[in-house]
Amino acid sequence: MSTFSRLIKFVASEDNKIYFADAGVSDTIEAGNKFDGYPSIEALDLKSGGRKVSVSQLLAPTPTESNPIYCVGLNFAPHVKEAGMTVPLAPPIWLKPARAWANPGETIPFSKWTAENFPDYEAWQTNDFRSGEARDVSVADANDYILGYTIGNDLTARVHQDPPRSGWQFGYSKGFDKFAPIGPYLVPPSKFSIKESSVQTRINGALRQNSPLDLIFGPQDVLSFISQSTTIPAGTAIMTGTPGGVGWFAKPQVSLKDGDEMEVTITGLGVLKNKVKFV
Repeated sequence: MSTFSRLIKFVASEDNKIYFADAGVSDTIEAGNKFDGYPSIEALDLKSGGRKVSVSQLLAPTPTESNPIYCVGLNFAPHVKEAGMTVPLAPPIWLKPARAWANPGETIPFSKWTAENFPDYEAWQTNDFRSGEARDVSVADANDYILGYTIGNDLTARVHQDPPRSGWQFGYSKGFDKFAPIGPYLVPPSKFSIKESSVQTRINGALRQNSPLDLIFGPQDVLSFISQSTTIPAGTAIMTGTPGGVGWFAKPQVSLKDGDEMEVTITGLGVLKNKVKFV
């Protein structure tokens, strides 16, 4: 069982090394804040080898960024309706490559290839897995593998997702470098209730998404499904779905612009903020 309330991962000002810390009840973690930092989540749990250090840069609150990110499509009924599709019998899965990881507060670079192809956003509830691989996990045992919950933003170059072009294969349009901001902190399952939470997305302060976390397939169902006959590495993140209401399906269609500020809020998980930069 995890001993933290809000897990953060950061680069320390004092030595430029990476630390994990429990941010406690603090909603806002900013540069200069000091925490008892530890070299790993295991060391944090044991309270071994810690030291007081200052936050220089927040990182995605996960044990590693070397794994692909699993994503679940059409996992909110309103999003299924919005897309003009039917509720799937099993979670539709695709993966973002490891290079898609991005940090909270990081400016996301959109190349000409992505900026000119309807860059868009989607708020996602995200869960991360503790140390130890997962394979053939039952739904009943899935909670034993979940380290905690955080926020994700599924960035997409929508033109590359267009069915005539992609055949409804999503991975390419969503797998560009830095297209998966995650953070700002991780909350253990014992301190987070999906049924009591909601998600909002704001672009430059304007509300674009607003929905309860009413998932068709819960995190336990998803983990069990993807682990059948498949080994899921420790530290893997899963984005479990978006409620929809974003530019590609909603009217009017408005894509992200250079300099836009994105904010994704989930009750109990804080606010994930990132800025767009066309390069």
